[in-house]
Amino acid sequence: MTQWKRQVALVWLLGVAACAGATREPAPPPPANAPTPLTTSTAEAPTASAPPAASVPPASSSASPAAPADTGSAAVLSSPAEPTEPPKDPLAEGSVYLTTSIFKFDLRLTLGKKCDEEKYANFECKQPAKLEVLEKGTTNVLQTIQLDEVRAAIDEHAEAAVGVIAGYGSIFRTYAVDDYNFDGEPDLAVVRNDWGLYRGAMYTIFLWDKKKQRFVLNKPLTKLTETDILDFDPKEKLIGTTWKDGCCQHIYRYFRMVNDRPKLIYKLVLVDGDHHEERLVNGVWKRRKVTGEEDNLHPSRPVKP
Repeated sequence: MTQWKRQVALVWLLGVAACAGATREPAPPPPANAPTPLTTSTAEAPTASAPPAASVPPASSSASPAAPADTGSAAVLSSPAEPTEPPKDPLAEGSVYLTTSIFKFDLRLTLGKKCDEEKYANFECKQPAKLEVLEKGTTNVLQTIQLDEVRAAIDEHAEAAVGVIAGYGSIFRTYAVDDYNFDGEPDLAVVRNDWGLYRGAMYTIFLWDKKKQRFVLNKPLTKLTETDILDFDPKEKLIGTTWKDGCCQHIYRYFRMVNDRPKLIYKLVLVDGDHHEERLVNGVWKRRKVTGEEDNLHPSRPVKP
């Protein structure tokens, strides 16, 4: 090879080596505003609009919890709690109450149109009802009574409750059962309202008729409950009544039942300055002035005739 050919070959080899070295030099950093290149990493690259993690404020304690991650199955939506039904009005029209806890009959009470409570408080309306007397332990109706008014009280067993007529110790419920004419048979009283003396109960009283085998309305006893507090004394076979107005005006009376009608036999009057007693003796009324310690008679148990 001639001298000049060797020089040309050497120059060519040096040029190739220089080009190969240039390709192995690191690339200069991209400009600051250059877009981020895509990579093959499995982690998602943040989008251009997402703020850096450091700029996200910490969640407050009142923030709603994060939704669970989608697992690929259909989401189960939790339904809101079902609205609870309002409690049934025990005195609503059409309400039916069976009472099985008293004497030899069962009673079934069906309430009529309900009385507005505000009007009731102002003595302006009454609730009617149908009362059925049933053979004990069956649905066999022995008697049906239409009541112009009733004030029902329902007990914890959902029965129309039973109370007692006992003077100042009376318990006002729907019914009271006792021997009101002292013939040995239980009778029935139904509470009409609480418009009586000192907001006590007024009753509709039915006496058991042995011959007719049914309850019969007794108007005289029913009338007494409108003005007085009643107390029945089965031992003495007396009906005691109390009328009062405040602390110092009282009238006490005693009755005996004659032919199922209350007959007045004694009266004690303690009203203002008029303190006296009247007693029926052999068909004649005797009057006597009351003085001294007799003025302090116990209001629920006056001197008996």
